[in-house]
Amino acid sequence: MRTGRFGTAAIVLRNLRGTVTSDTAGLRLDRFVLSLGSTSSKGLVRRAIEAGFVKVNGAVARRKGRSVRLGETIEVLALPERGEPWVRPDPSLHLEILAEGASWLAVSKPAGMPVYPLRLDEMGTLANALAAHVPICMTIGDIETGMGGILHRLDTNTSGVVLIARTNEAWRRLREQFEAGSVEKVYLAVVDGIVSSPGRLASWLMHTPGRPGYMRVCDQRPAVGGARAMWAVTEFEPVERGRDRTLLRVTIRTGVTHQIRCQLAHLGYPVVGDVRYGRGRVTGADRPTRHWLHAAETEFQDPDDGTRRRLVSPPPAELWQVLHHRTDDG
Repeated sequence: MRTGRFGTAAIVLRNLRGTVTSDTAGLRLDRFVLSLGSTSSKGLVRRAIEAGFVKVNGAVARRKGRSVRLGETIEVLALPERGEPWVRPDPSLHLEILAEGASWLAVSKPAGMPVYPLRLDEMGTLANALAAHVPICMTIGDIETGMGGILHRLDTNTSGVVLIARTNEAWRRLREQFEAGSVEKVYLAVVDGIVSSPGRLASWLMHTPGRPGYMRVCDQRPAVGGARAMWAVTEFEPVERGRDRTLLRVTIRTGVTHQIRCQLAHLGYPVVGDVRYGRGRVTGADRPTRHWLHAAETEFQDPDDGTRRRLVSPPPAELWQVLHHRTDDG
């Protein structure tokens, strides 16, 4: 039965309930929920389970892969249907708009803010801010994942420019540019070590077995049938040097997860503050509070009038303090 709204962002199914019969016993929990007649999707069901919105015999069940047993009662408290926006608005979040057109906008994401929520009940993301301040952006594009009109991801602790569509047509046109590699993305990175000359990194990257969320450089492409590898091209040049750190201007020609952080660390120049690919946790007053990677510039073809536009997100002032090991503006 469809009643109410999830926050103010999405119509949901409430009080969806079913009992496991001999025909459905043994199904995975997520598949059983879908068998109740929901027009939702497997991905949305997974998010509902992880958020604690699915109960088995009155107790919250958070394992989507558990098998349901004969006689169990399954209750779904909240579940968006396929194609309905579900990201909850958070008016308390500030949205710094860098530029905008009739069908798009660009914002500067602060470090520490995820781009989109992974659970139905998650707050504090860029998508939550958009749902509050520019809600149309969450009703188009990739609605099911919670990305909506957001066209690309930045790591949680990477700051800088994010491009967002306001219309489905703009989302389609801009996505085509990203997929064709015609969107230029420039970053600023503070790295450990002194880099004396420009360079180009081109390698295969793949997920590290047994370490979810970690990428690694491959010397050669894995054999057919092996783990999926992605080609990554990163160009860099030194901009300013500190005592033992370098500020790099980095241009990526591909869009592989963690490619800047992983490839620079493999070269021997990890991004300062990167506890995943860097040199371990730094202690004391000089401890960075984030990894120092900033999405500084994005250039694309305006979907409204076809002109090339370059958007700039000024880096935080702390970037130079980190580069030169300063603890204040002095």
